[in-house]
Amino acid sequence: MIDWFRREFPNVILTGDKLVVSDGARWTAGAGAAYLHLGLGLVGHFCGERVLAATARLMLIERRRGSQSPFIEAGLAGRDIADVKVARMARFLERNAGNALTIGEVCRDMNLSVRSMTRRFHASLGVSPLSYLQSLRITRAKRLLEQTAVSFEQVVADCGYEDVSSFRKLFSRQVGMTPREFRARFGTAPGRSS
Repeated sequence: MIDWFRREFPNVILTGDKLVVSDGARWTAGAGAAYLHLGLGLVGHFCGERVLAATARLMLIERRRGSQSPFIEAGLAGRDIADVKVARMARFLERNAGNALTIGEVCRDMNLSVRSMTRRFHASLGVSPLSYLQSLRITRAKRLLEQTAVSFEQVVADCGYEDVSSFRKLFSRQVGMTPREFRARFGTAPGRSS
């Protein structure tokens, strides 16, 4: 959806991971119930933190949520990519995101330099191949944290990573909460610590 919007409205700066965005006197919000957070943002802006906190408590709205990142999933579903090599690589990354692989290895297999593929990826999808792979892995990790009780170390391994600490940092940066917080909030299986 974000890619479609950016193609259809190239002059509009879209912030796809924020729930409420203010640009001077203009305030916007994304998602169906985001008007509640937009309202809280306006209350905070015009009335201050104390009134904002009281309003949030009165309306039973979780104030911490400022990002749509926990709900965003990576993937090509519904996307039409004109560049055949980019489409081929993106689909390969989707199928193999759980495997230990590097962008350099994939590019070599496709007879393209990393630099050339990165340029083509940016032109087609607006992100680098590495960012795309990381997003796929984060999406995979979110599903595992939601639907299973496996340890976070196993989640990391199932997402093609070896370094638990760096993946935890990547997850927290992209999702806006730690894996433990994510599992506690969205998990449907009895969880372990993350």
